[in-house]
Amino acid sequence: MTALVLAGCKRTPPSDPGPGATSAAVPPAASSAPSVAAAPPPERPAVSGCFDAVRPLPSEPKAALAALSAACAPGFRPLGEAVRAADGNATVTVDVPDLACVRVIAVGAPSVRELDAVLSDAKGRELGRDVLPGRFALVAEGGPICVRTGGTLSAKVRPRVGSGEALVQVLTAK
Repeated sequence: MTALVLAGCKRTPPSDPGPGATSAAVPPAASSAPSVAAAPPPERPAVSGCFDAVRPLPSEPKAALAALSAACAPGFRPLGEAVRAADGNATVTVDVPDLACVRVIAVGAPSVRELDAVLSDAKGRELGRDVLPGRFALVAEGGPICVRTGGTLSAKVRPRVGSGEALVQVLTAK
């Protein structure tokens, strides 16, 4: 099966993606691993607005995670419980169905000055990563990551600067 890229997490693939239409993150290959589209749905909040609306970020990670989830993933629901990592390092694995769109949101304690997150498929291919500065991580900055074919996804979070607790949540469009 050739990997196709969805436009904006729509529930139907484009009628003709054209020759060579692939994502740089997922090379064309026969695979049962999720294929990805980084294009966000049109109703998503503006990137500069979603996390800016949560300034100052609450100091308690649970409150900060709830505020960021409401601002940056409106209409999304959690895929399982949020994972609390005492040392800030966590790997959260979720199974998603075909045509799923997900966001990863993580928040570190105030002692974590820079938190990194990466979302990968079952084969370890990177689907998206946090590029924002600060003690929170958002994958992906431009909107949710959408997969054509379901499978297992892993979100890895680690503090890059500082140390302390982190809380990680993977959310999916309802």
